[in-house]
Amino acid sequence: MVARRGQQLVRWPLERVLVVHGEKLRPDGRLRRCFQARLQTALALARRMALDAIVISGGPTRAGLVSEAEAARHWLAERGLRPPAPLVLEEHARTTSENVRCVRELLGGRVPALLLVVSSRKRMPRVRLLWARLWPRAYRRARFVGAPDPDLPAVFWFQELLYAPLAVLDPRERTLGRLLRRWFRNASETREETAPRARRGRHRAAARPRLTR
Repeated sequence: MVARRGQQLVRWPLERVLVVHGEKLRPDGRLRRCFQARLQTALALARRMALDAIVISGGPTRAGLVSEAEAARHWLAERGLRPPAPLVLEEHARTTSENVRCVRELLGGRVPALLLVVSSRKRMPRVRLLWARLWPRAYRRARFVGAPDPDLPAVFWFQELLYAPLAVLDPRERTLGRLLRRWFRNASETREETAPRARRGRHRAAARPRLTR
């Protein structure tokens, strides 16, 4: 069972939640190995405990492609990996800061009794910092789990050197956000205009949200 943001396919409020941070897709629409590792880590955790939902947070960050969350759902379905809890696709976040803020909005600002947050190990310091700055109550209750990160981009450390100070000084991305919106400005527009189709594994965006069981 899959629900997109705002659709009532799971029981609300959610008390036991696992959140997976998305990762920008490859140019051909495939998931990076580090994103695959996050999903595999999330499934392993979910099989050991009863969860109300697995939230995959990630919007459209490449023009013409589906959201990170939808690509993750497709990757799981292609491999017959059935999550042991309902999937909730949060398809608006385009940055790590937005992951936190959009998940907080999705949950109505209510901190679940159990909250697990999965991202890549090397990114976890900034992930934890942003959760602490943007949703302190959730940060104090959350358990953060680092997944293997075998293929982070070569510019990763340069990006982290840039983003880490901004996570402290500008966690809501009032400055950086303008630059990122310019970078991603075509992604959400294309997603609304492009019909769903596959081309050699490249998954195009759906014009409207779809329900999938």
